[in-house]
Amino acid sequence: MVKPEKATQAASYAELLKNAKSIYLADYLGLDVASITELRTQCRESDVSFRVVKNRIMKVAAREAGMADLANYLEGPTAVVISEVDEVAPAKIISKFAKKHKKPKLKAAVVDGSVFGPEEADAFAKLPSLEQVRALLLSVLSAPAGQLVRLLSTPGTQVVRAIDARKDTLTE
Repeated sequence: MVKPEKATQAASYAELLKNAKSIYLADYLGLDVASITELRTQCRESDVSFRVVKNRIMKVAAREAGMADLANYLEGPTAVVISEVDEVAPAKIISKFAKKHKKPKLKAAVVDGSVFGPEEADAFAKLPSLEQVRALLLSVLSAPAGQLVRLLSTPGTQVVRAIDARKDTLTE
């Protein structure tokens, strides 16, 4: 039997899960309060939500959101890290923080409605950010145009150099 206040919490978490671009579950056991506060601050700066949620409530929310497979990873102390904007930002934040503090450890990820295990969740942290992908794409698209401009200006430049060299020989 689910209490009304817990059912309300589960419904609000289900709505949060439905609206998220990415959801990461992390084991935060071993982090002290100051470290968790530091991690929450880093998450907030990147528009990422960091929440410690009871597993039972999150299992109900995951079922309501159509992510029943997520329940398999809801064991032990679990933090739910959610982004409504970027698919890899939470993984990057957790991974970077874990390098310094040895915790938290990623348990699972949900990206585009697909549930991934710990290995795949760690792999998301190594992906380039959206801004990096855009910059790379822009450089790839602009390179041929730059080469064309240089190619078209080369004959004109060579003519100018030849005239300049001829002028130098005549004035001597």
